[in-house]
Amino acid sequence: MSAPLVTAIVSTYNSERFIRGCLEDLLRQSLGEALEIVVIDSGSQQAEGEVVRAFQRAHPGRAIRYLRTEREPLYAAWNRAIGLARGRYLTNANTDDRHRPDALERLARELERRRVGVAYGDNLITRGENETWEANTAYEVAGRPDWSLRQALVYYVFGPQPMWRRDAHGAVGLFDASYEVAGDLDMHLRTARRFGAWHVQEVLGLYYEGEGIERSRGRQSLEEAFRVLARRRREVRLEEVYPGLGRYPEDPVAWGAAWVDFALAVLQPPFPDADLARSCLGEAARLLGSHPAVRHDMAWLECLWGERERGLAGLRALAALGYGPSREALRHLGAGRMPRPVRLSHPVVEELPPLKPVEAIRRPWPSAAQGTIRV
Repeated sequence: MSAPLVTAIVSTYNSERFIRGCLEDLLRQSLGEALEIVVIDSGSQQAEGEVVRAFQRAHPGRAIRYLRTEREPLYAAWNRAIGLARGRYLTNANTDDRHRPDALERLARELERRRVGVAYGDNLITRGENETWEANTAYEVAGRPDWSLRQALVYYVFGPQPMWRRDAHGAVGLFDASYEVAGDLDMHLRTARRFGAWHVQEVLGLYYEGEGIERSRGRQSLEEAFRVLARRRREVRLEEVYPGLGRYPEDPVAWGAAWVDFALAVLQPPFPDADLARSCLGEAARLLGSHPAVRHDMAWLECLWGERERGLAGLRALAALGYGPSREALRHLGAGRMPRPVRLSHPVVEELPPLKPVEAIRRPWPSAAQGTIRV
């Protein structure tokens, strides 16, 4: 049997009611025999092993591999599967999610074409168990943002069904098994930072929003994600986030605009980081001196996340000098409304894809998925 193009990693623990549908979904993928399925049974107390072995007997020509282990964390199981995988590309196939019939072929094609590290698409969202692409009760669609490192440092952009290059692990390492929830955020961010990523602007999967790890461990999920992002935001170089800075190596205006923009980016929900934003604005002030926009943003930040009285004093001082945005901010604050920061326009900022707010990802979905649907 020739080497597969894609390996789907299935980690299961007490998921007997989903595993049959998961395997049927993967066997219907248009990749056919170019798809390898690796099932890691992490000490389940249920009968997933019997189901998998029945599929192996029924489909002797298909690469379905099964390994039972002691109970181990999710990302340790994924790492174990990576060690067994033979595919050029890898994807996690969660037992309770489903795919468009050509989803894995579509993602693999983009990885081959774009030569990036990660490819990801959009997905429908359902609360119905074991639904299929052809018959489901999806009520929302999640339209992911296009890739940029700036966007990926705001929140997790890759969705529940990304695909990535297996050889990337040699450069960036395996999943960090110390994470219980946010290991995929950490891993895919490391991979995409090194090799880039591509957003396929099509609905490629069906995500089951049941009692999954994100919902059952909501607080832990948020805490771990913030820890990952806080670390990666601080270690990244500004010119990685704003590649256009390479054209302006000694231009304080370009670098100051980038520092201001990055400060405002890391203040975006759902993981605002006021300490890092304050540091970024400090870098902008160092480059641009007493630029009113930078002074305004520092005062605005203090009003919302720091010492309000000091922030108000800063806005009043700028307003007294006739700075319009600070006057408007004071009016907003007086009326109990959220004031706005000031962005510095520059090509190094404007050439990036616009940031997509997290609240803009999910939209109502009126009907079941049929065929190729673009978001």
